[in-house]
Amino acid sequence: MTTIHTRRSPELEGSVLQDTILTFLLAESGRTEEAVAALAAATSGDLDRYAGMSRLPALAFLANTSATLGVADHAAELYERLVPDERCHVVIPRWLSGGVVTGPVPYFLGRLKHLQGDPASAVRHYERTLAMNEELCSWGSQARTLLDYAAALLALLEPDTARAATSLASARAIVEEVGMPQVIPYLESLEALSRGVRS
Repeated sequence: MTTIHTRRSPELEGSVLQDTILTFLLAESGRTEEAVAALAAATSGDLDRYAGMSRLPALAFLANTSATLGVADHAAELYERLVPDERCHVVIPRWLSGGVVTGPVPYFLGRLKHLQGDPASAVRHYERTLAMNEELCSWGSQARTLLDYAAALLALLEPDTARAATSLASARAIVEEVGMPQVIPYLESLEALSRGVRS
């Protein structure tokens, strides 16, 4: 079993933001049953409790967790709460080395739209994300976005296999240069899917 470690911080200790981070880490580590239960607890009641400087990162972690688990129960509400900030990057303030950028808001919007069965809208959000990542040279975020972008392109009513293949090639180049072994299974599954759609 994977052990989840969260770096303790006075600003996060016992906070709703720390709870959403843990929920996401459970989902990413494959502890699905625990993650589903944690997500249900984190989304029960009024989401207005995610407020202040923690609001945007908390909503982003909930969006990411929902997409990772394939749980669409709160996807529409999370989307509506995130969309006013679509020009922003999600930042966790006063944590670790002073602040952590977790990705552009359009990335989380894209994941939510794909989760809701609307890959065409997801594609548009991912294209904006790619531009925003490029501006910050956020290569890890760029690789993940390229993978999800390719998945959305392949899920279109008329799959765009050419752009998907280009996106996957770009993602592979970043993954190999930066070193992101955790995404290789996802990359390889999309490459196989892309070959299958083209054949």
